Amino acid sequence: DLSDVQSYSGYGAEVLAAADGTVVATLDALPEQRPPTLPEPLTIDIDNVLGNHVILDLGNDVFVLYAHLQPGSVVVQPGERVRRGQGLSKLGNTGNTSAPHLHLHLMAGSTLGSNGLPYRIDAFELAGQIPPIEP
Repeated sequence: DLSDVQSYSGYGAEVLAAADGTVVATLDALPEQRPPTLPEPLTIDIDNVLGNHVILDLGNDVFVLYAHLQPGSVVVQPGERVRRGQGLSKLGNTGNTSAPHLHLHLMAGSTLGSNGLPYRIDAFELAGQIPPIEP
């Protein structure tokens, strides 16, 4: 059932810190969006576009954003120091999104308008692929 967030394989997966850092911002009060459609454009603004999220300060003006998190699942608070691999939250479908996924964004600054930064993923496991939809 594409309209049920529980149907998506990644939904509820633990979101882990990519690096050591300090929590500078969190939001954990927005409700899930109903997939597979985006929310009404007039309901999205700068305060809710990311959905529930965590922002870490990694030092040297480098920050990492984890967005679209499950409501009620953020387990860290601003000012808290976290270690790489530590649990931060669970994957959800909040904010400007049409299906559960993690928006991971490295940036030069702690706000949404900050410039993105390149990064390298040192390892991953391919769990599967979604086949293309034929027109």
